[in-house]
Amino acid sequence: MRSGSEHGASQDLVVVASAVDAYDGAAIAVDQAVLESPGATAKTPRKIDAGPSEAPPTNVDTAVAATEGPADVPPSPDTAVAADPAPAVSGNADDNLTVASVQPAVAGQARPLDDIRTRSQILPIAGEGVPETPTLCQIAVEDASSVTLELIGGDFQDTRTLKLKLYPQAAQGKRAAWKVRQEADTGFDRMQDVGEFQLKDQQLGFVWSKNADKGKLPFCKLKITTGSDSEVCSLFAPVRSAALGVNFNNRVQKLTSFVPPGVQIPPVESLKLELTMEGWPEHQQEGDLLVLNKTIKLSFEDAEAIRDALRILLTLKVESGQLGVYAAYFTDVPRSATQRTKKVEDIRFEAKPLSHKDLEKLAKDLAKETASYQSELDAMDDSLKKLQATQDKLDSQSARGSNQAIAAEQLIVERRMEQLTEKQAVMEEFRNFYADADAAATALKELCDKIESDARIHFRLIRPFNGGEAVIASSVNAVP
Repeated sequence: MRSGSEHGASQDLVVVASAVDAYDGAAIAVDQAVLESPGATAKTPRKIDAGPSEAPPTNVDTAVAATEGPADVPPSPDTAVAADPAPAVSGNADDNLTVASVQPAVAGQARPLDDIRTRSQILPIAGEGVPETPTLCQIAVEDASSVTLELIGGDFQDTRTLKLKLYPQAAQGKRAAWKVRQEADTGFDRMQDVGEFQLKDQQLGFVWSKNADKGKLPFCKLKITTGSDSEVCSLFAPVRSAALGVNFNNRVQKLTSFVPPGVQIPPVESLKLELTMEGWPEHQQEGDLLVLNKTIKLSFEDAEAIRDALRILLTLKVESGQLGVYAAYFTDVPRSATQRTKKVEDIRFEAKPLSHKDLEKLAKDLAKETASYQSELDAMDDSLKKLQATQDKLDSQSARGSNQAIAAEQLIVERRMEQLTEKQAVMEEFRNFYADADAAATALKELCDKIESDARIHFRLIRPFNGGEAVIASSVNAVP
């Protein structure tokens, strides 16, 4: 008969044996999974790659799970096997796989680049109010060598081909640096220092080189990576302003200059201005994208659709060293009374610049034209009345006794009345035409008032490049 201690020891041996069997079974399963993977050989050791893949755990991953501390702290040898998801297996079959140093993020768990996310991935290094040596963000790592930076959109075309490049410097503990240089394909100054990104005690900052060109680097993107955590950041905070409004105080209006004076922007030939119309009356529009010195036309036809009651020309151009979008206003008006034609059909319209003052003058001119034709019609009416009275008198004389003199005079009066009636009909057409034009001028004023009151132009000034775009300026309600 066994003693109680012997019986307990036996139970302990059974538990240990079961644990060993379970461990051996898992190990065999892992070996089998690895050997059956593509390209694996019998000599391939079991391993887990340290790559940045964020793929979901595989069966192999869950079979062998290693517990680690933070990404920059090596795991303790006394750490027990945990049930947390392990990194995905990846890599070539001949590689010596090791336990991954970075695990997939757990919901609610702090990550090294969280501070960048609180800043909406915007780390401005230039612009109004940005200091010469800005502190950009916190990168929560103990080992600065685990951080990599990548510049996106560094190719520029000015008077020559330019490329901005990052040159990593040797990292030491919590410090790392990346020099930025501008390299040209021609010229004596083919390589110029632009500045340096510096990581010190988990704070990433930037220092500009003396007399550096600030019109290019801020309009690239910066990809920051540490382990499996990565973010693509803007280096310029877009200038935000209200949507553009049109007014007709002047014939040409500068709608906006996009950035404050003194803020450098990229070569203007590389920029594009996206436009979105809101609250505009019905019109025809030639496109919604502006580039340098190109024009978009907005046309508003009159009620009879025979002319442009209003044309607005939007142009992106540089004036006084600043890039801006300009609006020019035109309308089509009939020729004045001093250039009269014989038929209404022969009237030609002339393009005239438009402003509130021009519109007032136009309305006065058209009213004057209408009044002039009406005055002529009134004079014709008086002439016709007189001719009719003469004709009535001649008819009365002829009734008492006709003679050749009376008959000849009657023919003359009849011809004059016919000619005057024909001319009167033409004058009425002209009078009606200019009266309609006068009414159209009133409608044009109402159209201009409505555009000033309701119409808005949303915009985004961007620098597109391979792999993305940099937003330089945008209206408040434009899509970010």
